[in-house]
Amino acid sequence: MNVLNVSVGHPSRATPRQGFAERNGWHFEDIVQILRRRLNVIVLLLAVTIAPAIIYLLAASPKYTATATMVPDLKRNPTGPNEVSRDSLIDPAIVETQIEMLKSQTIALSVIDKLSLSQDPELVGNGPGRLASMFRTRASVAPDVMRRVAATNFGRMLKVSRAGHSYLAEISFTSVDPVKAALIANAVVDAYIQERLGANFMNADRSSRWMQQRLDELAQQSASAKKTLDDYKAANQQDLDTNGEPAIYREKDRLSASLDQTRADTSSINERHERLAAALRDKNEAALPDAALLDWINDPALDKLRDDYHAIQSQSPAGLPQRSGDAGQAAKQRQAIWDAVQEKADAAENELKSAHLREAGMVKKLNDLAPQIDAAREKRDKLRQLEGTYQAAVQRHDSLQNRFARVNEFVQQQSLPFTEAAVVSRATPPLKPSYPKVALTLVLAALAGCTIGVASALGLEYFDRTVRRPEQIEDGLGLRALGSVHRFRPRLSRQGRLRVVGAWRNKSRRRGAYLAQKINEWLSDGAGEALRYVEVALNDSVPSRGAHVLAVISPNSGEGKTVVALGLAMLAARCGKRTLLVDADVRKRSLTRALQPDLLVEPPTGPAHKASYVDGITREDPGFNFLGLTGVQQSNSPELITPDSLRTTIEQIRGQYDYVIVDTPALKPHVDVFAAARFFDTFIMLAEWKRTRLDDISSSLVRSTAISDRLLGVLINKCPHKNRGSNASFG
Repeated sequence: MNVLNVSVGHPSRATPRQGFAERNGWHFEDIVQILRRRLNVIVLLLAVTIAPAIIYLLAASPKYTATATMVPDLKRNPTGPNEVSRDSLIDPAIVETQIEMLKSQTIALSVIDKLSLSQDPELVGNGPGRLASMFRTRASVAPDVMRRVAATNFGRMLKVSRAGHSYLAEISFTSVDPVKAALIANAVVDAYIQERLGANFMNADRSSRWMQQRLDELAQQSASAKKTLDDYKAANQQDLDTNGEPAIYREKDRLSASLDQTRADTSSINERHERLAAALRDKNEAALPDAALLDWINDPALDKLRDDYHAIQSQSPAGLPQRSGDAGQAAKQRQAIWDAVQEKADAAENELKSAHLREAGMVKKLNDLAPQIDAAREKRDKLRQLEGTYQAAVQRHDSLQNRFARVNEFVQQQSLPFTEAAVVSRATPPLKPSYPKVALTLVLAALAGCTIGVASALGLEYFDRTVRRPEQIEDGLGLRALGSVHRFRPRLSRQGRLRVVGAWRNKSRRRGAYLAQKINEWLSDGAGEALRYVEVALNDSVPSRGAHVLAVISPNSGEGKTVVALGLAMLAARCGKRTLLVDADVRKRSLTRALQPDLLVEPPTGPAHKASYVDGITREDPGFNFLGLTGVQQSNSPELITPDSLRTTIEQIRGQYDYVIVDTPALKPHVDVFAAARFFDTFIMLAEWKRTRLDDISSSLVRSTAISDRLLGVLINKCPHKNRGSNASFG
């Protein structure tokens, strides 16, 4: 139950590690406020970054940059005598190529040799390395090494660039001597022009020597190919004829022609044999063979037998039967004809067998020639390859020789000393140093300092979990912020310190009056406004049942509870309220030591008197009463503020006072306040500026719902004097 009827947030509703930036994010106004609060960090880091820049500017040696302008050689040389010269746009790559040539080591070494810069301390220093210079002098270093060291440093000091989008080249050289800078820049321009004038002759000479060397190589290749061809022909002259064809090919052609003729003869004999055999298979002894067959045989003897047969047949009259003698003679004559046909058939069969034997013999001879033919073919192909190699070498040699004759005249024309490079403006000694750049260095240092400062400020703001502003209490924890008060630091002179020490030892009244005076000064200096706001909040939450019991609490010890409790008591007494200030801090007993060091309230030992300490109340000069509950010697005695004794004491004094303000022990290291929390009407939480963490407040309130429900708000204590807040901003 909230006895104060005041809307306060429960700490458990906000994650202890969840701050304002983590919950809602930072807006522009938040960042501006953060930068204003962390302005000292930003200014410090800005000074830290600018200071080395200023030291560097004061310590750095001034350097001067001289610049010469020229038109580089942009002529596009024809690649051959047949190419027609034509006007066209210059390729930007040609300009970039000439710029790289200006930065080349060839130009650098030419200038170094011309101006004897290999002994210049600015270019060579002590030699190739600092470690080596410790053991040997510059005179002991080889001249070639010194030239290369000078060329390396020369390249760092030389800058060649294109002038905007034009074809002009700007040659700049930086040196500690303005006259030397201009001299070297002009020397680079002159060295480039001389190099371009000699480049044409060198290119022509290089081309001529290359082509002559190439001709000699081709002539040697041609002679070698000719010798190889002749040696091969001599080694294979028996197998190859004068035309390079294998001799075995003629034998193959003869055998192939004979085989073709034999096969044709065999086919003709086979046809005759087949026809005669067919006639014999159809033999009719009562008749003559077919007249067409006899005509096809075309044998004179057979023709005579056929004529004799026809003569015998013609002796018998027509229409009459043949005589027996003539019939027998005719039969004999027919048999003689058939016998002659049989003989022809037998002869054809024998001739056919002979033809087959001749054909098989020729085929065997051709097959035996196949390996010899393959070997002869390989020799012929090798010969053709050697001949082709020789002809190709001769053609390349003749072609290059003809071209060399035409190109040589063209190259001689191109080798004339001519260049399009020209000086636009020569370098003059600069009047002002180009390095170091004061404005740029300071601006970059300032930008770096501001960037680091802003980043550091935002980082500190994000990771810093200590209480610094009321917004952290309200937005981060959801609690009521009662304001902020500055640190209580009474300024005393030496006489004042001696007087206070004497008062502490002997005169309690004078000591209390002096402390009240300093508290009044502290309240008048601005702390009173925040405490008056606390009083207004208390008046709104006063219960109807008599005095309002207010406990001043804090998570850690040493966060100013005693001073704030004393200030609240003095303000209430000044307003005419009946006020009782109670020292319930059994460990430190700060109020008792400050107001009544001699007052030791011994608790009665009997059971009937154990619960009351009202007899120890004293009257203080500021107008309030004081009760020290810590008058015993055992500072860790739990019976001093046991629930029963505290309840009895509060019931006795509730009707006698308007406000009872209790100074309590710290919450985190002790449990006294948690044990007696239900007997207090209201709690005020103190948070020390830049010491108390938000997590400490949240964890302390989570341990007791009685405290969190009755918490009036959080008051930030020990703020810097400039950071004390106005009460109008809280509520």
